[in-house]
Amino acid sequence: ACKMNESSSLSLAPPGESMAEVHAGNRERLVAALRAHLSAAGRPLRGIVLLKGGEEQTRYCTDHVPLFRQESYFAYLFGVREPGFYGAVDIGSGQSILFAPRFSPDDAIWNGKPKKLPYFKDMYKVDSVFYVDELAQVLRCECSEHGHGEPLLFLLYGQNTDSGNYSRPASFEGMDKFDTDLSTLHPILTECRVTKSDMELALIQHANDVSSEAHVEVMRKIKPGMTENQLESTFRCHASMPRFRSKFQDFPWLPRISVPLVASFGNQNLDPCTKAAGVAPTHAYVPLDRTVPFFIMDKMMGR
Repeated sequence: ACKMNESSSLSLAPPGESMAEVHAGNRERLVAALRAHLSAAGRPLRGIVLLKGGEEQTRYCTDHVPLFRQESYFAYLFGVREPGFYGAVDIGSGQSILFAPRFSPDDAIWNGKPKKLPYFKDMYKVDSVFYVDELAQVLRCECSEHGHGEPLLFLLYGQNTDSGNYSRPASFEGMDKFDTDLSTLHPILTECRVTKSDMELALIQHANDVSSEAHVEVMRKIKPGMTENQLESTFRCHASMPRFRSKFQDFPWLPRISVPLVASFGNQNLDPCTKAAGVAPTHAYVPLDRTVPFFIMDKMMGR
């Protein structure tokens, strides 16, 4: 059994803010930055930011669904954990809207009873929630109600300089009736993500504190002959302790492990660091079934 160590000098209590507050603050900063940019360019302060969340994928031709990870920009603004959503922010009013997929009753066999729209409104603290198939109609009404005139959508399109890949702009049925802007949003939203708010810094610090203690726990438990997947199991167990997420009941899956174990590649010199390419984006994952030599334990424990 995995037991937690109560004697830690780190401050491991989760921050008091809810995740919904963090994402609401992110939306406010984006709206302010867009308004400043449009004003400086002499453009009217109108339009709607529209982002598409991640879609659930299957593994090749099978019906197996890998662990879903939300699209990063969409997660930054809305914090939605489910796939298939769209999100909109009105630049003029600051109002936020989520669009949820409409589930078939058959989905309940595997996923349980489908959540109603009020659940998502309360969960993610947005101003309104509709279904995805209502998207075009709702956006036209939003533009009309706030005097925007011809609907203008700011879509996310730009290159990730690390991967070289491009963000895919949102698309939906009836989008040809809207004017679109593909150049404004990406650099501004990216810059917003670079500068962290106090709430984001508190969450990052908390994640680092939890990760640090989990690494110490791995070093404490490691023994000769253990396999790397056993060490990863110890890390995941310790990082998932209830005391680390007690104040995140609105988002009970936090904290989440972001990457698999980075460990020795088993090279001739038995250096546990020089061949840790298992999680690099340009390398294949390596198996985690190698055993841990005794000297690594000595090195990790400082002997």
